Amino acid sequence: MNRFLVAMVALVVGGSGTALASSQASQDELASRIGALETQVVEHGVPMPPMPIAPQPKRMQVAQSAASLAVRVDRLEEQMRQYNGQIEELNFRVRQLQEQLQRFQEDTEFRFQDLEGGKRPRRSSNNRPQPSNPAPQQFDQLGSPPQSLGSLSQDPAPQNNDFGSSNLIGQAPSGNGSAPIDLSSMLGGGGVSQPANNGAFGASSAGGLTGDPNSDYDVAYGYMLQSDYVAAEQAFQQFVGAYSQDRRLPDGYYWLGEAKFQQGKYRDAIQVFLDAYSKYPSAQKAPDMLLRTGMSLRQINERDAACATYEELLQKFPNASSAIRQRVRAEIQSAKC
Repeated sequence: MNRFLVAMVALVVGGSGTALASSQASQDELASRIGALETQVVEHGVPMPPMPIAPQPKRMQVAQSAASLAVRVDRLEEQMRQYNGQIEELNFRVRQLQEQLQRFQEDTEFRFQDLEGGKRPRRSSNNRPQPSNPAPQQFDQLGSPPQSLGSLSQDPAPQNNDFGSSNLIGQAPSGNGSAPIDLSSMLGGGGVSQPANNGAFGASSAGGLTGDPNSDYDVAYGYMLQSDYVAAEQAFQQFVGAYSQDRRLPDGYYWLGEAKFQQGKYRDAIQVFLDAYSKYPSAQKAPDMLLRTGMSLRQINERDAACATYEELLQKFPNASSAIRQRVRAEIQSAKC
């Protein structure tokens, strides 16, 4: 029995050795064949393919970051395009607002000029003194005869006595040989009606004055602010008649004419503005006087005289306020001068 076991073990060991020897021979043969193939490849000049290299973690991170940056750049470009469109729209709206604001400022400046900036205090209707003995609404004279602006008298004035011969309203620019425009002839002889009395302007109704020019001026101007043009006309008539040396006399004449203009007394207003301008051609209100003169002439259908007045204003006062110049141009366009 023991011999049988020993024989079996020997058989197994022998078989294993044979198998191992056979496996070793196969490996040697395979290595030999691979070596032969490599030798043939090298001899024929065929390069060996590189061994694949697994991507490194850093390279993968760089690739992912580049892709993320590209996406972010695309988004930023899209946002920039949207912002540019919004900026252009806002710029357009700002330009519109600036134009509207400029028109509003010019219109406001003109209105404030008419009301002297609205700085004077308003007076309530209960506390304001009422002028006694209402002044006549027609008047005869404003002082010495005007020296430069044509006549509006009812009877045509003589050729040599028509308020002087130089600087008439509407005088053509030098070099064209045109004669000055005579407002009296344009009005067709229908000038301002004259009062029956020949007293000084406003003197007949000076009973309501206080004797203080500042107070009386404020009272008259308060009527203008309250749009009480009848009372304003009477009060300014009293003022210009009583305070001939006051520094605000030109303004008083202007507001007197303005009060008449607002009541539709256009011929009377023309007379006041012309006489005041001829007396005070350098006054601060001189451009306003000419502007209202032209507007009053338009109201009585004297287009040529109005156009001449506007031309006089632009020539004499090139530095007038933008509101005045804009209004003059608008009136010229409206009158088709």
